[in-house]
Amino acid sequence: MNLKIRIARTNEEFAALRPAWDKMTRSSPQNIFLEFDWLFTWWKHFGAKRKLFVVVAQKAREPALLLPLVVKDFLGFRCLEFLSSEIADYEGLLSGEPPESLPEILDQVLRGLAQEPGWDILRLRKIRETAGDFPAWQALAAAPRPGYLLGIGRHKEGAPFIPIRQTWEEYLRVSPPKFLKHIHRQWKRLESSAAVKITLETPDIAEFFQVLRQQHIARRQANGQSSFFCRGPYLEFFTELAHLWQNKKWMWLSALTCQGRPAAALLSFCYGRQLGYFAPAFDDQFEKYSVSRILTQAVLRESFERRLASFDFMLGEENYKFDWSPAVMPLNYVHAAPPTWRGRAAWQLFHRLMIAYKKKRGLAW
Repeated sequence: MNLKIRIARTNEEFAALRPAWDKMTRSSPQNIFLEFDWLFTWWKHFGAKRKLFVVVAQKAREPALLLPLVVKDFLGFRCLEFLSSEIADYEGLLSGEPPESLPEILDQVLRGLAQEPGWDILRLRKIRETAGDFPAWQALAAAPRPGYLLGIGRHKEGAPFIPIRQTWEEYLRVSPPKFLKHIHRQWKRLESSAAVKITLETPDIAEFFQVLRQQHIARRQANGQSSFFCRGPYLEFFTELAHLWQNKKWMWLSALTCQGRPAAALLSFCYGRQLGYFAPAFDDQFEKYSVSRILTQAVLRESFERRLASFDFMLGEENYKFDWSPAVMPLNYVHAAPPTWRGRAAWQLFHRLMIAYKKKRGLAW
């Protein structure tokens, strides 16, 4: 298979890819962070200080592979990173080709990229082992080929998830009884003290995101951390995206209110028969009632009732996620570089030295 490798570097070139992009995501909806609306909207809000670098492997009239990237200057090197990597929990590529042909396609892509100017290293950091492209990365890394440097490895943290293979009642019977009884007691306490309402799909988009932003910032600051809402126009990004996806029902804007006051909020994604638990938050004044756990349980139960395939807690192995007895999906990173002196130097820094340093310090990589 002979492919032509080209790079979409302008907004117009990116927008022109939408028909082919949507065709690929419709045929295999696996990763919501690869949806065109997600990527293009993110680029519109955050692309001013970045350079677009969308890789297109063209086969005849249709793309065989699409890889959305941006160029980011870091430590003196020009890094190719997934478009929206700062906020996306999963990364990857799109291809409508048979899985057995992907190693050859990726080989041609990496050879073609090695001839492209303007980059020193490719860093994809959050690839699920169930992603359709991961076996192809594995195959190439296991049998190195000339023309580029390539390596893969296991991400420090995985993605906890609950496979939905039984009814809600059956899940309750095998879940930690003390934990579930605690949530039930808290719910009864809350009901006895205030008028409580749980809304799984809030109709007022603007109000929901204002509440989520306020609660998310307050909670993160209380824990000595920074909210992504403080790192750019994410309020505008998510609000616009929610309007774009309103009819598709891909976003669940769930809320718990007490006496009309917002007590907890949860942004999640319903996509490809998976529920992705993305951004929870709650008001500290209601913490004693475990309002975030109560809301999580309501959304989890709805996932069972709708017969989804899984409830995905997404990237991060925070302790509270394991209260729900999930399994863990491993995530992986991919590094590739051209065989230039800058590429080899970037490879040594990012694939060798930085990974070793972060492992020694217990940092995420």
